[in-house]
Amino acid sequence: MVLRPLRVTSGDRGGRNPEVGLTYAAKSSWLSLRGEGSVSTDQGKKDELWNDWVEAWFPDGRTNPDIVLLEVACETGEVWDSPGGQTGQLLKMLKARVTGTSADDGGQNQESLDLR
Repeated sequence: MVLRPLRVTSGDRGGRNPEVGLTYAAKSSWLSLRGEGSVSTDQGKKDELWNDWVEAWFPDGRTNPDIVLLEVACETGEVWDSPGGQTGQLLKMLKARVTGTSADDGGQNQESLDLR
C-alpha cells in the first residue's frame, strides 16, 4: 500500500478508472508498480504522514478538504537494475552503433513481481 498526499477537486473524486501506475527512478535502478487506487480522506493518516516537505507543496495545510491521500493496492511490479545507469547504457549503444557490433546489456537485470 502506498499513501501520498495530493490535491483534488470535488469532480475528481468519482470512481472512474481505479487502475494506477507508479514509477520511481534512481541512478541505475527503476521501479514500476501497477494496482488499484482509491482516494482516502482519513485525517488521522494525513496527520501521520504530514511533514515540512508536504507543507511546502500544500501550504493550505493538512485540514484542507481538497488534500486527500491516494491509496494504491499494488498488484504487479517490475524492477530494473542497470550497472552504469542511463549514461552507461547510452554509451554502450553508441559504441555498438559506431563499431557495428551488438550492445552488451552490461548485466542489466529485470525482475517481474506478482504482489497480489
